[in-house]
Amino acid sequence: MKLRMIVLLSLPVLFLGCAPGRLAGRPPGAPIAAEPAPDPAPSPAAVPSPAPQAARIDFATQIRPLLQEKCSPCHFAGGRMYDRLPFDREETIRTLGKALFTRLRDPVDQELMRTFLEQPADGLGGPARP
Repeated sequence: MKLRMIVLLSLPVLFLGCAPGRLAGRPPGAPIAAEPAPDPAPSPAAVPSPAPQAARIDFATQIRPLLQEKCSPCHFAGGRMYDRLPFDREETIRTLGKALFTRLRDPVDQELMRTFLEQPADGLGGPARP
């Protein structure tokens, strides 16, 4: 009976000793909700610089291979749609614009195409048609 009494009396001491603030490592006399010290003003070196320009998306190396994967054989040389909509020509893709999204269902592919279409076109042209 004495052992049972000792166990029952020691349980509240055990729970009080494991109060939430003590588990987190807070000293017993520290305030519960201490406010963090204000951050000092950022130094000029810590101020973020403007984001660098995104790399230009190249039609020949990034867009044409994507379209060859998704739209061959119909829209490439020898295909039944090639005469009307040749997808190996940059000007065709720029003319169609976001209408191509019906074939490009992957969000990554759509974002690549969207970024390509938003960048200015310089040196339009493509491979000479055979």
